[in-house]
Amino acid sequence: MKNKILLFSPSQKRLYAGKVPYPPLGLLYLSSVLKREGFRTELVQEDFLGKRELIERLTQNEVLAVFATCTTPLFKNIRRIGRILAQNNGPSIILGGPHATSYGKTALAEGVLAVVKGEGEYSAVKTAVLLSKNQSIDRVEGVTTRNRENPASDFIEDLDSIPFPDYGLVRDWKLFNPPESRQTPAVPVSFSRGCTGNCIFCSTPTVWGRKVRRMSPERAMHLIEYIHKQIKAKEIHITDDDFTGDREWTENFLFMLRKKRLPLKFYFMNGLRPSNIDEDMLEQMKRSNFVNAGFGIETASDEIYRNIGKAVEMKKYEDAVRLCAEKGFTTWIFYIFGLPCETRETVEESIRGAKASKAHFAKFFILQPYKGTRIHEIYHKKGFLSKGISEKSLYDAPDLDLPGLSRGEMKKLLKKAYLKFYLNPGKLLNITGKTFCFSSKSFLSDVKFVLRMIGL
Repeated sequence: MKNKILLFSPSQKRLYAGKVPYPPLGLLYLSSVLKREGFRTELVQEDFLGKRELIERLTQNEVLAVFATCTTPLFKNIRRIGRILAQNNGPSIILGGPHATSYGKTALAEGVLAVVKGEGEYSAVKTAVLLSKNQSIDRVEGVTTRNRENPASDFIEDLDSIPFPDYGLVRDWKLFNPPESRQTPAVPVSFSRGCTGNCIFCSTPTVWGRKVRRMSPERAMHLIEYIHKQIKAKEIHITDDDFTGDREWTENFLFMLRKKRLPLKFYFMNGLRPSNIDEDMLEQMKRSNFVNAGFGIETASDEIYRNIGKAVEMKKYEDAVRLCAEKGFTTWIFYIFGLPCETRETVEESIRGAKASKAHFAKFFILQPYKGTRIHEIYHKKGFLSKGISEKSLYDAPDLDLPGLSRGEMKKLLKKAYLKFYLNPGKLLNITGKTFCFSSKSFLSDVKFVLRMIGL
């Protein structure tokens, strides 16, 4: 009986200026639950393999199935691999992740046997068990096949019941290039799932739900100790969407960190919510070796801000950015161009707001209303998605035209935003003072990303 499952991660280099930031955390979790059921697993990352070796790895005789994950921009790679596997009598693909969750049956490309919606660990395990017994998977909760579309499975309430990610599958941590990292290994972790936010451009609630579920602080601490001992990690990069949302949880966890005195630095991969940030919280984070802070401001226009689902006053973002910078955190801000009611004037307003902020770094993106977000529904009804959103759509290649702003104008304004922010003398001094926070590899990768965004 075949019991080997390949965990496939399609190439990410096109998204990240030729670099791969992290191993696929979702697949590492999936490996752990599959191994608990007696399956063997192997991680296959397209970015680190030549074409011939990739095909050889994917078409091994003893492989039961290929479990893969992708976002919409990476789905074209899944299509390509699916065709290759079908043509070579290889194993079928079981696809999960944001694209599978949002697109359902339409993600059943050639070579893709089924898609798994939402939180996929337990649905994937049931699928693997049935496949190993040569039985139908048509009725597995959370799974969609060509014969049947089943509702998503219930969310896992007790995150302590899930085994730690199978970090041992990662062969060489030096291959990765995490943003802002200074030392390797820099290991991604997730202490919670879900987000209570209501942002119309975000698909997180579709995949993980609106209720935030957290590990216990003790379990989170055990995970950090495990990573430190087994991987010899130097940095921990936190993926949570709302790390500070439960103050009691956060303070308990930070207290445990300080007691352990582990030689680790902590970074946030996602933005923080300013309503949960104050001077006392930042002091606790600073004493616990947290380094950075980011905030998704999105726009400087009051009119736009009122209509995108943000539940926090805009002024709180400005105050949080200023406070984080004053406390010594490397501080990032993020803006999205192309939100409802966007015009050239509102984009210019956002550029001025970014320049005036106390943030050390900024990233600007053009909205991509991917399916599974409310903004996709709104823009589809209004006819703004003339070409539709596809796997070719990246944040510097818009697929929408707004009444007050064409896609061509947005691309020009994106370039202007980066030039205005980073060629500002005051910001240049800030950046110079913060470059010690990055490794040369990470810093050069960020520079390449910015250059790509402005078309150089």
